[in-house]
Amino acid sequence: MNFFMVNSNFDYEGLDKKKLKGKQSVTQELGEGLREGQSKFLPVYTSEDYENYIVQYTGDILKALEPLNYVRGYASGENYFAAIAVKKGRIQDLLKAVPEIVNIEKSYPFTLSELRVVGTETFDNADFPKKPESLNGEGVIIGIIGTGIDYLNERFMTQDGSSRVIAIWDQTIYKGPTPKTMRYGTDFSKDKIASAVAIKRRGGDPYSIVDHRDEVGHGTALAGIIGGRSLGNEDTFKSIAPRCDFAIVKLKEAKQATLEMNGISERKGHIYESTDIAAAVEYLHKLQISENKAMVVYIPLESNCGGHDGQTTLERYLDIFNMRRGFAITSTTGTEGDKGTHTSGILAQKGDIGKIDVEVDEKDRLFCLSIWLTRPDKVSVNIITPTGEKTGKIEVPKMEEGEIQTKLGDSLIKIQYYIQQESGGEQVIILIANNVKGGIWQVNLIGDIVVNGRYDVWMHQKSLLRGETRFLKPDIYTTLTVPCTGRNVLCTGYYNKKDGILPPGSGRGYTRDGRIKPTVIVNGYNILTTGLNNSAIVTSGVAVAGAVLTGAVALLLEWGIVEKNDANLYSSKIATYLIRGTIKNEGIVHPNPDWGYGILTCEELFKNLGRVEEGVCTKGYFEKFYHIPTENLFFSIPYDAFKRLKA
Repeated sequence: MNFFMVNSNFDYEGLDKKKLKGKQSVTQELGEGLREGQSKFLPVYTSEDYENYIVQYTGDILKALEPLNYVRGYASGENYFAAIAVKKGRIQDLLKAVPEIVNIEKSYPFTLSELRVVGTETFDNADFPKKPESLNGEGVIIGIIGTGIDYLNERFMTQDGSSRVIAIWDQTIYKGPTPKTMRYGTDFSKDKIASAVAIKRRGGDPYSIVDHRDEVGHGTALAGIIGGRSLGNEDTFKSIAPRCDFAIVKLKEAKQATLEMNGISERKGHIYESTDIAAAVEYLHKLQISENKAMVVYIPLESNCGGHDGQTTLERYLDIFNMRRGFAITSTTGTEGDKGTHTSGILAQKGDIGKIDVEVDEKDRLFCLSIWLTRPDKVSVNIITPTGEKTGKIEVPKMEEGEIQTKLGDSLIKIQYYIQQESGGEQVIILIANNVKGGIWQVNLIGDIVVNGRYDVWMHQKSLLRGETRFLKPDIYTTLTVPCTGRNVLCTGYYNKKDGILPPGSGRGYTRDGRIKPTVIVNGYNILTTGLNNSAIVTSGVAVAGAVLTGAVALLLEWGIVEKNDANLYSSKIATYLIRGTIKNEGIVHPNPDWGYGILTCEELFKNLGRVEEGVCTKGYFEKFYHIPTENLFFSIPYDAFKRLKA
C-alpha cells in the first residue's frame, strides 16, 4: 500500500473543531494538531462519520473512487491492496459502484499482547548470552509496532551516545511532516532524533524537536528485551541483540466508529485497528529498502477477528512482505487459550442443530460472535434470550450475503452474512446483539447444507469483554490470535522455564485450516528489561516471549545476511532454522498444538547453525547436506544424492 490522499477537495477547515474536544481517542483530537501542508484527507480518515476498510482490488482503484463523494482512498499500491474510508451507511453503494473491489474487510480491533510487570529483582535472562559472541544484532533493524519507545533511554544508544533509533513514525501527532507516502502522523528522521538527543545532553528540551513519548511503556520494555544495551561492567542488564537499530511506529488508537462496527460498545484499555497496522508495516518495509538492511518487524498486538486461517486481508497483505528476502514479521499466539472466547462443534447432517451457549455478564450490554463454516456448508440461525424470547429460524439471504436485523425483547440483533471468496466461498456469520440482558444466551446453528460439518465461533479477545462473558463450552484449541495465524508470520507462545509449565492462557493451535502453529515456544517469565524513566523492571507474558523470538530472528538475519553465511534468508527458511533450534519435551510428540515444534533457546539455535553456501557445510546439522542457493530459491539435498547426480 502506498498511503496518499485522493479526492483532496474535502475541506477540513469546515469541521466543527469544538465537537472534537473531549473524545477518548487521540485520533479524534484534530483541530489543534493540524498544520499547514497536512493532508486534507486526515479528517475523513479520523472522522467518526466514516468507517475504515481494507480492500483488495483489480485495475485502477483510485480512478474508480474519484467520482464518489462518500469515500476516500488513502492507500493504494502495486500489491492491489488498499485502505479506504467510507461514509457510514454507504458501503453497499460503494460495492455496487466499484466492481474493481474484489474483497473488502472492515478495520478490526487489536489490543496489546500481554506484558506484566512482576517485580524488580528476581529475573532469568540467562539464556541470552548463550550465543556466538560475534552476534549482537549489528547491521539489523528491529521494527516495533505499538506504543512507541523512550528514545532518550541510554540503553537504546551506542557507547558514544549516538541514538540507535533511526526512525519514528508517531501516528498520534498531527504536526508533520508525514511520511512520504503516508498522509497522517509525524515522521521523525534519524537526524531529528540525533538533534533531540544532543539538545538533551546540553540541558535543553529534546521534545521541542522530537515530541514522541511512550506513555504506556509496553514498546519500551519490549525494545529493552530485544536490544537494550548494558551500561557498564557492573550492570547486570542483558538483551539479545544489543547493537541492533530500532525503527518505531506508535499507533494511534482506533476510532469509536471502528469499535461500533465491530460490536464493541465502549473503549476498554488501549485499542488499535488493522488499517493502521497495515500502514505501519509498509512504512517499515520502505524504510528497510532505503536503509538496505535486514529487518525483523515485531507486532505485539492481537485480535480474535477473522477466520484464524491466515485469510484476513491484513494477514494476506503481511504475507506479501514476508515473502521477501531479509524481511521477517514476528508475533505471538496471544493469551486466549483458557479465556472461553472460542468454541466449536460438528453438524453431522442436514437439519442438525449446533447449540452455542453464551454467558453474558450483567455489565456487558453487547456481545459479538463470528461464526465460521467449512465450505460448502451453509447454516441458518435462531436465538433464545435468557428470559426465553426466540427469534425463530433466520435463514440465509437469497444472495447468501447481506444483513438481517430483528428485535428480541429490548435487544436489537444484527446478523451479517458473508461469503469468504478468497478462501473458496466459506460462509461467515457475524452476530451482534445490542442492549442485551445478562444471563445465558443460546445461539443455534441449523444445518441447511452439511458436507464437512465443522464450525468455529469466536468472540472478541478477553481484554475487550466485561466480567465473565464467555462460552459455556469453550474449546481451548484454535485460540491463536491474528496476526499469528498468517501463513509466514513467525510466532511463539510462552512457558515458565523454571517449572517447565505452559500456562493455560497461552494461545493454542492449530490454525483453522490445519497449519502448524505456534512455530515455537519461548520462556516468557521473569525477564529483566527497562521501563519508563530508565527504571529496571522484571516482566512476564506472551509479549515478552515474542520479544525474545524477535531478538533471535535478528541474530539469524545478522548471521545469514550481514555475515554472509546465508544470503537467501526468507521467513520460511528462518522458520526452519528456528525449528531446528528447539528442544523437545520428553514423552510428547512434536509438533503439537500446545508446544508447536518445541522450546526455542538461543543456545540450541546457534549450536546447530553452520555456514550455508554452495558446497558441503561442515558444522552441526548441515554437514550431511549440499546447499545450492539461487536468486529466488534455496535447495538442500543429501550430499550422497548430490554426488550421484554430479557423477
